[in-house]
Amino acid sequence: MPVFWAELTGTALLIVLGDGVVAGVLLRHSKSENAGWIVITIGWALAVTLAVYAVGSVSGGHLNPAVTLALASVGEFAWAQVPTYLLAQLLGAFLGACLVWLHYLPHWRATQDPASKLAVFCTAPALRHAPANFLSEALGSFILLFGLTAIGAHRFAEGLGPMVVGALVLAIGLSSAAPPATRSTPPATSAPASPTPCSRSPARAPRTGPTRGSPRSRRSSAPSLAPSPTARCSDASASPECPVPPHVASGARVYPRRPGESAMRRPWRRGPSPGWWQLC
Repeated sequence: MPVFWAELTGTALLIVLGDGVVAGVLLRHSKSENAGWIVITIGWALAVTLAVYAVGSVSGGHLNPAVTLALASVGEFAWAQVPTYLLAQLLGAFLGACLVWLHYLPHWRATQDPASKLAVFCTAPALRHAPANFLSEALGSFILLFGLTAIGAHRFAEGLGPMVVGALVLAIGLSSAAPPATRSTPPATSAPASPTPCSRSPARAPRTGPTRGSPRSRRSSAPSLAPSPTARCSDASASPECPVPPHVASGARVYPRRPGESAMRRPWRRGPSPGWWQLC
């Protein structure tokens, strides 16, 4: 088998098993729904092990552009073969993702959460913080490549090497599940639906009453008989008593108020619509 087809087949097998276990955990009405992060980590470790067993004797079982580029940068792999390997890995990953989509075809419609469906095929941080996310991704890649180099410096019994590589992937997944962009974690925030004019939900309504423990709340705890602003805005049509908020008139998305943010100064916090870089 040529190295191109070997690398393509191994990468496709890796994605079928790796993304497949994520889809089984996240998609609705699957047998492994909500099985948890441990199942995903073990599934990915076994996927790497089996893929390396399948094509390691032909192409070396890179299965990852980072591995190919790292080996070429230290002189352990010919630069002339790098484009062939990268193309095979790209096509193999795409083919594997298509097979996962077909395998779980009825479950996509049954799953209402778009973040869960997106997390099957791409990663997102548990908490979105660009410098910390970059550091965690760089650290994880370094540990992977350093571990592979250390494994390659030792001699194992015939056929044991792929299992050691799988154990490395399992260790990385178990020890760095929270900070980096993990496949099992949906995007930290989902784009909220735009409210209809004059029908704001209580969770997004500006807070006008005193906070618990403030001097005003200690002086008087009797409930106010005056109608709340949201009570006058129960009708969906705009009126002088219930004007259309500027963010609704402009069509901008609305984001919930951050903890501690003043509701009187910023009753509506506006922001741009999230792009693909914020969802994937």
